Amino acid sequence: MLPVFVRRSAPGGEAVDEAVLPGELGAPGEPIRAETLVARRREGPFLPFFQALREDPTLRAVFARALQLPALRRLRPWRTWLLAGLVPLLVVAELERELWSSGVAPVGARLFTDLFVCGYVASDLVRPVPRHPRVCALLLFAVTARYLFMIAAARGHGLSAMMWVAPAIALTAAIGVWSLVPTRAALVARILARFRLVVPEAPRAAVPRAIPRALAAAVGVPAALLATRALGGNLWVQAAVFLVAGGLAAWLGRARPATAENVPTWDTRSQLLRLGEAVALGLAVTLGLAGLAHYLVGAGSEVLKLTEPELYERAVSRFLQADAAETSRQIEGVRTRYVFVVMSTLAGPVLEELVYRHALQRALRERFGVARAIAMTAVVFALAHLGVYRAALYQTVLLGVGFGIAYEEGGILAAICVHVVWNAYLLL
Repeated sequence: MLPVFVRRSAPGGEAVDEAVLPGELGAPGEPIRAETLVARRREGPFLPFFQALREDPTLRAVFARALQLPALRRLRPWRTWLLAGLVPLLVVAELERELWSSGVAPVGARLFTDLFVCGYVASDLVRPVPRHPRVCALLLFAVTARYLFMIAAARGHGLSAMMWVAPAIALTAAIGVWSLVPTRAALVARILARFRLVVPEAPRAAVPRAIPRALAAAVGVPAALLATRALGGNLWVQAAVFLVAGGLAAWLGRARPATAENVPTWDTRSQLLRLGEAVALGLAVTLGLAGLAHYLVGAGSEVLKLTEPELYERAVSRFLQADAAETSRQIEGVRTRYVFVVMSTLAGPVLEELVYRHALQRALRERFGVARAIAMTAVVFALAHLGVYRAALYQTVLLGVGFGIAYEEGGILAAICVHVVWNAYLLL
């Protein structure tokens, strides 16, 4: 079993790092408090025990296994059955591979995302202590919605038995992952409960001064673009205005520099690992939310077309056409010139993430917490795109959630990477 390093104060006032087995912490000779500084390696970073459990998944897994939590014991016999939920997605991926190799349909990008989803869910669920079970469940729910959409689009005719069984398999696995696999918060709470520790409540901060400044920056960029468009500026002028306004907004809403007191000093290897995991997590959340929404809306519209054709033609059909037209018009407009490809896949994501995540979300987090900050920033991010997307506004909100989670897990570079990859994916 891997030891845990605990930093204690020596009689002379010096810090002493001791290697202790996780199961021995909390014993009479090894007392521990929520604020006790711990680390997985002697070189650190040392964090308060409750914070280290939240931020370091490996340390969390070490304690969860050492304490033999009942939730992990219950998970063992079900792990293989939960992984069976990927079979429906592998079936679709194989079909797309055949279509792609034969040149019948351009499904290369979709095939790549399907393989990524399979790899992400499989790699997380095979861990002794899965890190993001709710994300895995979300992806499996999206697979279920995808099959429901295909069944509804085919009117249930001419389908193989697999098409009917597959959504049941994916849905059962999604529910199983959601209910059986403990989340990060649940694991942290159970580990702390074993040591009879209570997390100290953080004092509720006043409204930070950075929030009005960040909101002004977030509103200023779309306002400048709308004004340029109203004055008849062409695409080149709009691109120049976006670069200038985005740069000024990023500078205006810039976050205060991090200090050694509130940010751990991770080594280069740990930073790269955290960045890669954060990018993968952000992409998984983005694909899961976007896919679930897209296929549920598609399946519902197909059912409504059969049951309520008048309502479908009067409202839903117009909405779907507007949604598709907005997306295709924007993508085709970008594809026509290489400079706009660069703007969409590089300059745009960088400036938007600096403004909305690194400035606005970070400021909101200090006052409202992580979850509310992600949600509020995603809404503001979507409203800033009203000049481009209106029917697809709900999808933009979901994308903002995915980018925001990537930012919280891996910082601004992770959010930029996810945004860049997603925009590039849309152009393929």
